[in-house]
Amino acid sequence: PTILYSPSDFPSIQPTKGCGVLCFAGRGRVVNVLEDKVVVELSSWRLADRSLVTCYLAKSAVQVVRPKQIYEMSVYEKIDRALELKDQAAGYFRGKEYDLALQTYARAVDAVKYVQHKADSPNTLRADLIVVMVTCSNNAGTCCSHLGYHDLAIKYATQSLSLIEALEEKKGMKIHTVLRKDGHADSKLFGEWKVKSWMILASAQYEKDEAKVAMDVITKARETVVLFVSDNDT
Repeated sequence: PTILYSPSDFPSIQPTKGCGVLCFAGRGRVVNVLEDKVVVELSSWRLADRSLVTCYLAKSAVQVVRPKQIYEMSVYEKIDRALELKDQAAGYFRGKEYDLALQTYARAVDAVKYVQHKADSPNTLRADLIVVMVTCSNNAGTCCSHLGYHDLAIKYATQSLSLIEALEEKKGMKIHTVLRKDGHADSKLFGEWKVKSWMILASAQYEKDEAKVAMDVITKARETVVLFVSDNDT
């Protein structure tokens, strides 16, 4: 299509809370507007250990820009976007709007599903991706159970289980260590999360008249609960 270009730089609109902006330090989001300044939380880069960078800038020092599409975002921006969608979906779920919740959880999963790691991707980043993928997949599966989408529930639960089991195979290694440091105990990673995936799976299989398969899955879930209760894992 024909596109009209202008050689002139048009002045930026006034920044407001929540809008995306460009400044000397990179791209970010306005988190607060003061009398003569704006508070910008950078999204284009971070300090070590995932620390966010906050800048206090004159309003004239920032330019309002359109929101990025998912394919334009950095990995950190995709994670942030997925977490925003997760919060929105949780609100829909509390209101029993399961269809909207499912759509939003699915968008959160899709935001990070095809992230391509670089050889130097930090382990904190990989850990964050696992948390987002597992929790949003399980929550999407729960929505499917409420809506009667049994095949889709199996898909989400299986996706979550595959991530948990891959992490479990590398128990004690770098990513697992990061998750433990972040406060995710083994009872959550390999107990609570896994049992939730199995219960979603078992419920869907039972509804599909696969009672024997469902009972086998429930037995695994029960064994896991007993294991972590007896170990008193923290």
